[in-house]
Amino acid sequence: MEPSGQLKGWGEIFAPLKEAGIALLVIPGNHDIYDGWARSFSGSEERRVAQISPADWKEIFSASYDLAASQEPGSLSYSVNLNPHWRLLLLDSNLYSSKFSCTHPMTSGAIDDGERRWLSQELVEAKRLGQDVLFFMHHNLYSHNSVVHDGFKLNNAGEIVQLLSQYPVRCAFSGHIHAQHIMSGWVPVPEVVSSCFAESDQGYGIVELTANSLS
Repeated sequence: MEPSGQLKGWGEIFAPLKEAGIALLVIPGNHDIYDGWARSFSGSEERRVAQISPADWKEIFSASYDLAASQEPGSLSYSVNLNPHWRLLLLDSNLYSSKFSCTHPMTSGAIDDGERRWLSQELVEAKRLGQDVLFFMHHNLYSHNSVVHDGFKLNNAGEIVQLLSQYPVRCAFSGHIHAQHIMSGWVPVPEVVSSCFAESDQGYGIVELTANSLS
């Protein structure tokens, strides 16, 4: 199935943010790229729908990538200079096929070698410029509960945590487990996990930044 105009509607969901002057910065989740479960529903009828390729993703959310200071060429990862004080690093942690899929999406994720090299360069540059860093990806850096963690925590999380902890990374943000949770204080890099709009409680958080603090 080739992508069709119906995919454009996905980006239109967020049009009110653009109209309000709010920048939308996106990263994919494990159900977004070449998902064999992609369906539409009409009453009790279920239909297969077009799947999204990485190129489709960039086209749909071109406004996000237009704000990028740097893009990792082998993935959907990119960075944004929020202002002179803060750099946002948005990593594509998903494992997906390179073509149309007939199977379920992969649950687990990893930061591959190309992304890791790019991430290291971005961290060095942020440190050189005196910027604090916020790190975003779909998969979790830590096991946030005893039930939902297998495949939800990044496969090479230990390696990435070690890298991030050497630089001024003030907080990491992730999702995937569909439950809001915060780990801080006793971990090398604090992590905030957001809840999920597809399920209750559909909660969200507000992060307030100053030149040198986060709350």
